[in-house]
Amino acid sequence: MKTILVNILAILVIVGLALTMVGGTLATWSDSETSYENIETGSLDLLVARCGEDWQNCGLFNDDTPWGTGLDPCFNIPEVELDETYACYLLLWNAGCVDGVAYLHIKDVANDNLLSNNTTMDIWYDHDGNPTTPLVLVRSGPIATLACQEIELGLLPGEGYLQLKLEIISSLASAGDSLSFDIAFELVQLELYGPRAAWADTEENSSELTFTFEGCTHGAWKNHLLEIGEWVPTGFSPDQTVVSVFSEAAAYPDLNGDTVEDTLLDALNFGGGDGVEGGARILLQAAVAALLNAAHPDVNYPMSEGDVIAEVDAALASGDRDTMLDLEEILNKYNNLGSPLCD
Repeated sequence: MKTILVNILAILVIVGLALTMVGGTLATWSDSETSYENIETGSLDLLVARCGEDWQNCGLFNDDTPWGTGLDPCFNIPEVELDETYACYLLLWNAGCVDGVAYLHIKDVANDNLLSNNTTMDIWYDHDGNPTTPLVLVRSGPIATLACQEIELGLLPGEGYLQLKLEIISSLASAGDSLSFDIAFELVQLELYGPRAAWADTEENSSELTFTFEGCTHGAWKNHLLEIGEWVPTGFSPDQTVVSVFSEAAAYPDLNGDTVEDTLLDALNFGGGDGVEGGARILLQAAVAALLNAAHPDVNYPMSEGDVIAEVDAALASGDRDTMLDLEEILNKYNNLGSPLCD
């Protein structure tokens, strides 16, 4: 009997060891598949579609190379106008089944001027998936400030679509200035136990703005353009008083000394002179030409009509000759940019 019990115990030990080894083997071997056309998990996939105004007529959902066909540029504007708002309407699609958080990155900002400081971007994102409710303003600021920041847009659920609108506006530039930058869209897997997870998908496109400005000289406005009636589209007339446009010119009502209040045409014929009054003459000659350039619908002037008036009034109010001449130098440069209208 003792021998039988010993044999039985030996068999049980062998069986137990065998089960342990099998269990260990089963715990070690596994199988997994990876989709290299999306991301490693195959459950998170960001695609981007460029749309027309108010998300009408959206194009195909794409991703960038090497796996996709590339994204359409958001902003590729060969003749940008100052103070004009340009919008880019996009749909973001999480083609995977895992919820993610969408991010935006402005990167590779390339310009050798101050255009990135004078071009502002507003970033609007859809937070509820309802196309009838307004978007939420996520971030706003100069492109130079937004560059290299991680801008969190918000949740993008698995198999969900949400709207994104980017708006840019430039307030100051010179003819020939250009600005290029890349926009990267990132989708990061939502992590229950931390802010970020390892899985992410990023798509990227490029944008470029080019500024082609125009301007006609004070000589063109007082001669050729006056003769052919090009003052009419501006809404101003030659016999209109200077002070009716530039209120601070009230301190200098008769700069040509003819005992009557100066007109816009008078200002175009001003000479120079010493002192503050001489500075006012020099400034107002350039200022009236700048005003007409800015107001004419066929002249792409670097400043708006309102900006010209505000800048000139501020310089006149300063009572400082150097301040007036500094502004005149800028306006004179703009007025000499040339335009088909001047020919």
